[in-house]
Formats: sequence, structure tokens, C-alpha cells
Amino acid sequence: MITLLKNKFWFLLAVMFVACSNTNDSEENTVIDDNNTDLPIAIQAYQRGANSKNIDTYMDAFADDITILDVSREIVGRDNVRQWALNEVIPNGETFNHRRILEQSEGFAKTEVNWLSWVVHYSYWWNEDGKITRMSLQYAN
Repeated sequence: MITLLKNKFWFLLAVMFVACSNTNDSEENTVIDDNNTDLPIAIQAYQRGANSKNIDTYMDAFADDITILDVSREIVGRDNVRQWALNEVIPNGETFNHRRILEQSEGFAKTEVNWLSWVVHYSYWWNEDGKITRMSLQYAN
């Protein structure tokens, strides 16, 4: 009986250790709250558009000269982005959720995102009107 209790104790201790140490949050990362209010306005517009599953709302996030690098594919211009989004983004938009900001400066942010079953990194550049001019969508390391 004592051996069984010791084994349970060590098991619970191991589970607690993993749960407490399995965080990627560091002081330089901004953890995004449940309402995503820490996200820059341009990125909030992107997330709102993706989650709406409405192509017009989605396209409202972008400047006219938008370029998206989706892993290794470059999608240039609103018409091409629209077609790509209709095929690959809008059907699964409700799965999109920012986890945290990894880097940020004026007109730029790199975020960690849940998308479908993946964790990915999205980098955004936006103009003074808050419209996204360039994005890079890459698998997380």
C-alpha cells in the first residue's frame, strides 16, 4: 500500500512539474487576453475577418497592394488573395485564434496562432491606415 501511494505521489508530482514548466510565455512575449485587445488594430481586423467566414469582412483587413507569403507560396494582389482565402482560409476561419505576440514594433508584429490543428507564426506589416500590406504565414519551430 505504501509503495502504491509513493508511486501515485511521484506520478502527481511529475504531472504538476510538466504542467507548470510547459509554458512558452516569456517576459518579452505579450500574452493576448481572451478578447484579443492587446492585438494591434490591423491584426484584430484580420482575426475578425477570418473568424467571420465572410470574404468581404476578411478582405477589409488588407491594403490594395497586399502580398501574402503562405509558407513558400507568394500570393500578390487583392484578387489573388481573395481567391486563395475563399479556397483555404474562409472554410476553416472559425479555427483561427492568436495565442501571443512574439515580436512587435511600429507597423509590424509576429504572433503565434492556432490554426486548424497547427500552431503557426504569422507576421504582419501594416500601413498608417491600419491595413495589412504584407503577411508571412509559417509553421512554428
